[in-house]
Parts: sequence; structure tokens; C-alpha cells
Amino acid sequence: MHRRSLRTALLLALGLSAITWAQSTPVHLPLQQRNDLLNGLKVVVVEREKEAPATVLLVTFVGAGADESGKNGTALLTARMLLASTTQRKSPQIAEDLAEAGFHSSSYADYDASWFRLTGPAKDVGAMLEQLGDLVLNSDFDPAELAKVKATAKQELVDIHKSAAALADFYFHEKLFEIHPYGYPPQGSPHTLDAITPKDCQTFYKRYYHPNNAILVVTGPVNSEDVLNRARVVLGGWRNVPVAAGYGSRPAKQPIGIQIRIVDRPAGEPSEIRLGRIGAARGARDHFTLELMNFVFGGEGTPSRLVERLQKQDGLTKNVASAFEYHLLGGDWVVHLSTETAKAPQAVSDILDEIKKFRATAPTETQLTQAVSTMTARMAAQLQTNDQISDAIAQLEIYSLSLDAYSAYAPHLSRITPEQIQQSAREYLDPDSLVVIVTGPSEQLRPALEKIGRVEVFPGT
Repeated sequence: MHRRSLRTALLLALGLSAITWAQSTPVHLPLQQRNDLLNGLKVVVVEREKEAPATVLLVTFVGAGADESGKNGTALLTARMLLASTTQRKSPQIAEDLAEAGFHSSSYADYDASWFRLTGPAKDVGAMLEQLGDLVLNSDFDPAELAKVKATAKQELVDIHKSAAALADFYFHEKLFEIHPYGYPPQGSPHTLDAITPKDCQTFYKRYYHPNNAILVVTGPVNSEDVLNRARVVLGGWRNVPVAAGYGSRPAKQPIGIQIRIVDRPAGEPSEIRLGRIGAARGARDHFTLELMNFVFGGEGTPSRLVERLQKQDGLTKNVASAFEYHLLGGDWVVHLSTETAKAPQAVSDILDEIKKFRATAPTETQLTQAVSTMTARMAAQLQTNDQISDAIAQLEIYSLSLDAYSAYAPHLSRITPEQIQQSAREYLDPDSLVVIVTGPSEQLRPALEKIGRVEVFPGT
């Protein structure tokens, strides 16, 4: 960090532009071999020497955003069942076989996609593809195995309610999005999980799990031709059928006024604060401007405006940051921090005040230069491992991004002006239209927070 700070200071002293720094920290994905099987499955192979273990990633372009109302969690349970039950094996045998081969596995669903991943020695990539083929194509959604998967999912929900931070995240999205799909966590709820049957998972699978709705990414010290040939053998018989539209929701609406929800928690623990509003979809044309704007305002671990005000000036917290979360149908912008309960109302007031100032005052060229420098270095650092590279390639397909989305990252940022940042702040950051979540004892928090906005109280234990 000392070397990076010194170099940044020297560049600024010399008057060099942001793109000069960006050019010294290139952001790119390694060369890829891209092919489509006859059944429509996209296959991407990234050959990386001396980068082990290899990653085999299959992503289906549907997630929790397509869950039926009242059965939230179906996408997640369906994805997890791929590692739990086939026509020939159940979860104990599957786990034993994968462990014996030295393979690590995971399957899950977020709002926009379902992910199945195997990692293991590159020399065994053929065996990994065979395992993937059996698990993905031969799942039988056995009721007894589904009961186990449900029990694990329910325990995870119980654990959420033990964490003030996790509860704050949960209630923020619920309050902000309401009945929109993003208002329900991909894990569902105990009630909705109970309502999901093996037939529901099987129906979800038959509706969306098809090769023409998926991408296979293999990354590591592998041979592209060999991987492609093995993929044809293992997955070439996967049936191609028309895929039903999984998303039909209208855009979420911005909150009216400042809506505050206190999540009632015992005294003695720090209060968690989440403050934000509806953001933008991942494919938004002003994506790079939004990222740079947010970084200047509240970028994590940086000398942002929020850090300068809440952390350094007023001493209210040690960990304040803001971020955009993007999805297919939109997303959100949120500030997150923890502080002493007695300081929570002031922290909320400080954030609102900084939003007003940010909308009124454009950042300086120096601030943008520093932000571009740090953002470019961080993005480059996030494209190092096989898993990271595989995920990035999958996201290009999920969100229909251009193939140069990463290589053009620094040039895009460097062309953004202070005036564009200010315009985005005025469009996306509105101090009079926000959802605010604060955890802590309601009797202590409510009087001060009622001076800021309309308050409601929810149980937090």
C-alpha cells in the first residue's frame, strides 16, 4: 500500500492523467476459445499455464428472480438438488465420490442465474466434466434429499436472524423492493420453503435448465480442443428446447419520502445502518459513471466523502461505505455502516447532509484521477484466479455485456467528467427519497429518528 500511495502521489505531482495510471494497471480477461455446441450450449475455454486447480463452471441464465410468488427459494433449492440426488446416487455417495477425486463443488442461485461449479486438478478436467454431466442431467429431485436441502436452507435463515448485519440487509431489500422479486431473498423464507415440493423443483428445472439457456466455462492449464471434445461427448445430448421467459416484473418504484424501519434488537451491540434507494440494471448505459460517482462518494476503504465526514470528522464509525448492486431488472444503491446506538441518528443525518452536498458540488479532477487509479487496480486484482475469470466471463453472457467490458474499463472511467458525476448524483442520490434501516433498541432510537422521517418498528430477534 505504501508503494501504491507513493506512486499515485508522484503521478499527481507530475500532472499525469488518470488514463496514464490505468495503462500501467491493465484490466483484461485472458484469451478465450469460444464455441457453441449443436444444442446451443455456449462453451468457453481459457487456457492458463501454471494456474491450478482448474475450474469447471456451468451457469444457467435463470435465478431467484423467476421464483413463483409464495414459493421463493425454488431456484436455490433446484440448484442445490443437483449436488444431492441423481437416478443412481444420493448426497452421501455424491459427496464421497467428489471428495475421493479431489473435487470441490458448489451450486447456488442468485437473482439472475444458477451456478454449478467444480474445481480440481487440471489433469482430471475430463472426470470433472463427466461428474458435471451426471449431476446436472440426471437429477431426480428425490423427496428425502430435498428435505435435507430444505433443512440446511432453513438453518441458514435462522443464522441470519442471529446477525444484526444480515438482518439489516434482509429488511433493507424487503422494504425497498416490497413485492418486486428482489424484495425476497434467494433463500426464500421458512414458509415459502415449506411450500416447495419436489415437483416444483422439477418443473423449474424442466422449464429453464436447457443448453440453449446456459454457458460452460472451463479455466486453467487445460487444452481447448480436448475440453471441447469432452464437452460434446458429455453434454452434446442435452436436449435443446424453447425456454420460457423467466422475468416479467415491472421496474421497482423509488421510495416516497424518508422511510425508516427500526429492527428492534437488544441494547449493547452496535447498530447496523442501511440507507439507500433503487439503483440501475447492470446493463445501464451510464454504468461506468455510476461506479465512479459512487466510489468518490462512498467507495470502500478509500478517502471518500462518507469516510471523511462520518469517520474522520465526526468519529461515528470505522467502516462506512456505499455501493451499487446490479441485476437484470434493476438494483439498488446502499450505504452500510455500524456504529454505537447512541450515534446512529447522527450518522443518518450526516449521510443525508453529504448527499445534499454531493449533489450541489462536483468532484475535482484530482479526486476523479485518484478514484480511477484505485478502481482500475482493484478491478485488475479481481481477475486473477480461475474462479474469478470464469465468473467474469459468465457475467458477460448473463447481462449481455460487450466482450471488451473489462479491457475498456479504464478508458471508460477516464473519459468521465466531474459534471457527469454531479448529474448522476442528482439523478440517483435523492436525500428526500430513501429507505433507512437501523438495528437496535427501538425505545432509544425512535425519538431522534422520528425527526428525520416516518418510523416503523419490526422485531429483530
